[in-house]
Amino acid sequence: IIIMETPEVQEYLVDACRLFLDEYRVDGLRFDSAHNMPDWLNKNICQKLRHEFPKCSISAEVVPEDPKFLRNGVGFDAVWLHAPTFDLIDSVGGKLQHGEWAPKVRSMIRQRWFPDKAAATGINGLLGTHDQVGCRKNGGHGSDGRLRRYFQDRVGGRDDWTARAMTKMWWAAAACGVASGVPMLFQGTEILQPGWWHTDQHFRWDLAPANGLGSAGGSAEAIEMMTLVRETLKVRKEHPDVCGNDPEVVHVDEKNMVWGVRRKNYLSVMHASGAQWGDAE
Repeated sequence: IIIMETPEVQEYLVDACRLFLDEYRVDGLRFDSAHNMPDWLNKNICQKLRHEFPKCSISAEVVPEDPKFLRNGVGFDAVWLHAPTFDLIDSVGGKLQHGEWAPKVRSMIRQRWFPDKAAATGINGLLGTHDQVGCRKNGGHGSDGRLRRYFQDRVGGRDDWTARAMTKMWWAAAACGVASGVPMLFQGTEILQPGWWHTDQHFRWDLAPANGLGSAGGSAEAIEMMTLVRETLKVRKEHPDVCGNDPEVVHVDEKNMVWGVRRKNYLSVMHASGAQWGDAE
């Protein structure tokens, strides 16, 4: 039993954070299951760390997402977004009908509860995090009935052109201003690794170039995805409007699943259907 009110326990928790921020020089920390810790304790830890490490970013996993955990409340810079990930998984899994999909996309574009500058206050692992990709049942279903595996495996696998295209499109939606939140990519997604993740399912180094892009080796599929990730992150760096402005939906074509989203001076267009731009409609 851990008695959180004990000063020694509180200092121990802060010291653990200091280790990573000071000695390992990480840029930020993520608090797992922060909703299971007392709000006053989370707030005290955030205040101490921010005083000692003013440039660090502190995010939290909170279930369900709750704005009270942000800066003006408990004190975190951002919270993880779960709803967009599950909405996307359910849509590709056939659990959502076409008419149910439009409001889910709107929720991805802006979470209903988001405060101002929504793009910076959520961590968006749209294609899946360890919770959706990780599996302890040899690729089976989790406790919620959903399969645990990489997104590309949900839609046909890395050898399927359509599956690769869908994976790239949804990553770009998260990175380039359609879906709100700071985009997060779980390890292995950048090389279109098949299957699922577990401690005994090793990262597939054989799929990636030996020393990063531009070096020898690597599959063509992995190189394409890695290149996309690199270039979309460049877009975020070169166009700051993508990262910190509230979205405005300027175009909706629900039938063809085409959305236009403006963030200040930056316009993103997402085409999420299987139709071609050249089709008559």
